[in-house]
Order: sequence, then C-alpha cells, then structure tokens
Amino acid sequence: MLDIDIYRHNEKRWSDLAYAEGTSAEGDSYDLNEKPRYAAMLALQYDLKNSDETLVRFLFEQEILARENDDYQGIGEALPLGAYLLASFKRPGDIPLFYDAKFANFDTACGFDREYMYVALGENTESYVLEHYPDLHEEIIDFFDKGRMESWWNRQVLDHPQKQSDEHLMTLFRRSLYFEDLAAAREFIDEWRRAEPESSSKESTLKYAYKAIAECESATFHSQNNGDED
Repeated sequence: MLDIDIYRHNEKRWSDLAYAEGTSAEGDSYDLNEKPRYAAMLALQYDLKNSDETLVRFLFEQEILARENDDYQGIGEALPLGAYLLASFKRPGDIPLFYDAKFANFDTACGFDREYMYVALGENTESYVLEHYPDLHEEIIDFFDKGRMESWWNRQVLDHPQKQSDEHLMTLFRRSLYFEDLAAAREFIDEWRRAEPESSSKESTLKYAYKAIAECESATFHSQNNGDED
C-alpha cells in the first residue's frame, strides 16, 4: 500500500502521480505514472479525509488526461474511483470535470456514469449548469431521477468500501496482478478457493488464475478437475 501521507504533506511530490506520456516499443502512448496514481487513489479510498479534496481533484484531473491521450482509450479502474472520491466532496464546481471525464474518449462516452454530474446538486443541477456552464446544459437536460440517483449512489458506496478487508477477494486478486504483486495475488486466490463452493465455474476460474501467477502445477490440477484437455 502506498504511503499517502507523503503526498498529503508535500505537494511538490504530486508530480510523481501526474500524467506523463511515454511511448511503448510498438510506438503507442501510455501513462508512465498510471500505477502510482491508482495506488494513491486506493489509499485515499481507505482513508479519505476532508483535507484531501485538492489532492483528489488533482488525481482525477490527471486521470482524465490519461484517458484522453491513451492510444487504447478505455475507462480503466482509476477513473471511476477518482470520480467517486471527488464526488464525495459534493462540489458543484466539479461538474465540468465529470463532463470532461464522460467525454474523454469513445469508451468513457459509452461507459462512464453521467450521474456523477448530479451528485452535488441533485434536481437543482440543470438550473445551476444553465447559469454557470451553459455549454454543458445539453448534456444534463431531463436526465435526473431522484430514485434512480439514490440507488446509483448507494451502489457506488458499496462498490468502494472504506476498508480493504471488505473488498471482494477476486477484486484484490486482479488488483495484485495489475501491481505485479504475485505473492499477494497467490494469497487472495488461495483464500477465494477455500471460501468458494465447488463448481465447474470455480475450477475454470482457478485454472486461469494460477496460470496468471505462473503456478503451473496448480493450474494443471484445476484444469483436469474441470475436464479440460489442455
């Protein structure tokens, strides 16, 4: 886990988390600081303070830049997390940022939740946007529904627990793979294996999970249990 206090107490270190364009061997652009920025967001998810608002906004802005410039586009995990953290402060002035996130690329236009633009003001969003950000007004007309918003926000809260121990084990497994922590990934998949009821679906999941962490013997065992030939 990243030590978020390093960044809370030293704004000069924020450049470590800023979008920084790199170029792969294939000539594609990517973000050099993608992983440390996501790690910072995760640390904030589990220990968010009122004083973190400016840092959260900075991280979200950088993630928008990443989505705008990545050759593979995509939404990723960090953009929705950053949106959730920033929305928690309920600042109307952040509505344009949520708009920018929504239209950062083709994938975000399809998959990023428009509801973030309504968190701060609810049913008063449209009149506020018309007054302060008229260029965005067309994107928020006739979308708000109080019941739907409450259900949506409750789901966001459930999807972003305040403790890592409340995360789903497969979420932690996949996250460990992303951060290339194979030892942690092994612990999480082993714990999931012990807790999950037996099924062919479970054996298939374990087969590919153990392959992902280079546990070939375990992968072969679960492949055979699932009736696979490979």
